[in-house]
Amino acid sequence: MAISSLEKMSNSNPPSIPARTSTKSAKPSSSASQASSSTTPPIPSYYASSDDETKANQKFGPVLASGSNKGKADEVFQFETTRRGEHAKSRCVYNYEDKYRFSRILSSDCLVFDSHFESGNLLMANRVQYGDARDKNLAVQEYDLFLHHDLHSLGHNQWFYFSVGNTAANTRVKFNIVNLGKPDSLYNNGMRPLMYSQCDATEGTGWQRKGEKIVYYCNKTAAPTQKGREANRSRSFYTLTFTHTFGHSNDVCFFAMCYPYTFSDLQHYLYKLQLDEKRRFTFRRELLCRTLANNECTMLTITNQNISNPKTLQRRLGIILTARVHPGESNASWIMHGIIDFLTSDHPKANDLRNKFVFKVVPMLNPDGGERAEGGGGGNGRW
Repeated sequence: MAISSLEKMSNSNPPSIPARTSTKSAKPSSSASQASSSTTPPIPSYYASSDDETKANQKFGPVLASGSNKGKADEVFQFETTRRGEHAKSRCVYNYEDKYRFSRILSSDCLVFDSHFESGNLLMANRVQYGDARDKNLAVQEYDLFLHHDLHSLGHNQWFYFSVGNTAANTRVKFNIVNLGKPDSLYNNGMRPLMYSQCDATEGTGWQRKGEKIVYYCNKTAAPTQKGREANRSRSFYTLTFTHTFGHSNDVCFFAMCYPYTFSDLQHYLYKLQLDEKRRFTFRRELLCRTLANNECTMLTITNQNISNPKTLQRRLGIILTARVHPGESNASWIMHGIIDFLTSDHPKANDLRNKFVFKVVPMLNPDGGERAEGGGGGNGRW
């Protein structure tokens, strides 16, 4: 498309941005704290206003909802059911709506869960107890975890991001995320969850791929169906199970599906761009709209404007780039981060692109989803 007009680029007044607070007064690695110059995710941060190499389980292989692998899914489910036995019980140790209630009644060896931070997603955590001698002799604690489903959906769950505290060194813990929605996952092909340790961060280590005995399987629990779209077929939830051995006592560890990229991360990155004397004149930042939660949906216009003939600017073709409709697409935000870095750089090819095109970039289409870990309708309306 042709761009009929382009206002004079001016970024002399960067907008104010919310303050960030660290989850611990620990000295982080510089690579983990400089999102604008590194692809290493920043330190997990709370709202300022609120409170080892592992492969997939080779025994079962990829587990699908139907087809040749359906029997393997049944085998995994039956194995887990038999292992627990009829006396197994679970006790709630965390609920998103009332986390403080549970923090007062937990046993001294119980993990303390939390997801009250930006992009966090954990609804509830239950500790599994077997009701026999295994409770005293078991070397592995076990927890069943439930996620918030995407907004305006019935059981579309994939993104998880939570923290655990009260850790003990060399303790093994098994996590079962039991209400996932997709019928297959890269976790059955070698992918591992991400983990961030605050103690490791003091030694310069950021996010790491961790987890042992990882498997993703159908757990036979019926999932709700969307009226009209899935009226003639049934759905089941899926379980991601993995074991982690903690390296430190009294640590706080964060677990996530992908490298997080929050709404605040974007705001801090754009703020730094506007303060960069070399980049600030290659783009213009403007408000596209405000969301239902009154967050800013930002649009960047990237092109060279140091031309003498305005008609040259008008003849340039436009390219529209958007990202982050769903909160679980944090990898898309990192890709967009790299695209913006390149397009606003002094690289000769980037300069050629700015001379030929006008780029309209919306880095985060769903700011409310990125902030609150809610997908589906998100904060911009019901789509």
